[in-house]
This record gives sequence, structure tokens and C-alpha cells, in this order.
Amino acid sequence: MSVEITYVSSVAKSNEFTLTWVEPNNNGAPILVYLVYRRTVSNDGGVSKWEFVELVPAASICDETKYPITLERGKTFDLIVTAKNKCGESLMNEEKAKRIKVPEGKTC
Repeated sequence: MSVEITYVSSVAKSNEFTLTWVEPNNNGAPILVYLVYRRTVSNDGGVSKWEFVELVPAASICDETKYPITLERGKTFDLIVTAKNKCGESLMNEEKAKRIKVPEGKTC
């Protein structure tokens, strides 16, 4: 039950992004919530520990979930989403993490 972020959208030069993912195989138990995590990536490629960001309710009407997130300007982040059902939380599959470089400066 691994979640893959399928799309990341943003307005040009913005620090606001929308993550989109599709419900993964739930192994027969409906997904209750998604958990969004992030970590900071340093200029030399080192990474911090994963930090929990927010619980996102599972979509009840469609299989696609969208989540808006604001990130600090001038930094790079890895984002990952896990799913939780009555059996527990899915593992973090780091191969499915999305790396986002947030532009510096402000939009006009």
C-alpha cells in the first residue's frame, strides 16, 4: 500500500504547491487518512529526518486526492505521502518521494 505523488503543480515563482496522488491498492481495507511528510535537502545533498506535516482525509468521491502545501522559499524539500487504514500506516517508499526546489524571491 505505497502512495505515489503523481503530480506537483505550482504557479510560476511561487512557494505554494499542490500535491496530487491516486489511492493505492488498499489490500482490502479502505484508506482512512493520508499522512504527508517532508524533509529538507541541503545544498550538498544531505537530508534531514522526515517531519510529519499533516493528516489528509481520504477522498470519498474519487480516487484522486489533492493537497495544497506552502514551503519555505529558497530551500529544497523531499515530500512523501503514506496511507493509513485499519491495518496501520504504509511504509515510506523513498523511491516515491518528490523533490521540490522552491524558488527564491517573491511573486509580484
